[in-house]
Amino acid sequence: MVQLVRALLGLALLASASAQKPWKVVVGNETGGALFDPISLDGVASGDTVTFVFSPKNHSVTQSSFAEPCRPLHGGFDTGFAHPVSIGAPLADRPTFTYTMNGTGPIWIYCRQAQFTNTSHCGQDMVFAINPDAPNTGANRTLDTFRKNALVEAFSDLLFGNITTSTISSTSAQPTSSASYYKPQADSLAAAVSGDDSNSDGSWSALLDKLNNLAPVVFGLLGGILVLLLAILGVGIAMCVRRGTSQGAGRQIGPNYAPVRRQDRVDFPEERYTDGTGKYSDA
Repeated sequence: MVQLVRALLGLALLASASAQKPWKVVVGNETGGALFDPISLDGVASGDTVTFVFSPKNHSVTQSSFAEPCRPLHGGFDTGFAHPVSIGAPLADRPTFTYTMNGTGPIWIYCRQAQFTNTSHCGQDMVFAINPDAPNTGANRTLDTFRKNALVEAFSDLLFGNITTSTISSTSAQPTSSASYYKPQADSLAAAVSGDDSNSDGSWSALLDKLNNLAPVVFGLLGGILVLLLAILGVGIAMCVRRGTSQGAGRQIGPNYAPVRRQDRVDFPEERYTDGTGKYSDA
């Protein structure tokens, strides 16, 4: 009887292991481009593993949320930047990061390289999603909307800096998952991390509300500067006009003014001013 139970357990474990499907995602490309290939995975089941293979240059695999695509998710996974890869490096020398799914909800991911700059990888559409079309995700929570949100948020970061809109409760019940990071020629790093199906309290409208709240301040400052410049210009024009009027009044000709007439030339006899030798004579 005991042997039968052990055999059944062995078969169950074997069936469970065989049911797990490995997935692979390439981070970047051979020229150091900012992208995930593919950009999403659908149909990833609980227990499946997703292995991220890092390409040349330096990228991260950072979990985010739908509402804030370019922000690290509280309690989510983040590989950091301890894995630069040289262009042309063989596959065996490239680090990998393996994530094990626990659940089937959507997982939103981005690269946080050069965040808050005009070369932000997230702002260059370097985002990724696992099961973006999972049931109960929401009609508006699509991969296309997630990508658009990333572009908007990256542009907002460039203008206004770090604006956090979503709130993640650390005490709420969250599904867990496991992940492991492997870097060749170095000690393997394996850690259990708390995952999330990206059920964030934030929303796309929250970001718009933040932008709407900041817009009056920005436009108010611009309007004040414009009014000040116009006032300075007006004062300058008025001073120029007043100065020109005062100078013009000083040059007006009076009614009794008579121009000085040139005196006619009087010819004196030559003996009055010469004695014939070229010398002046008072006679």
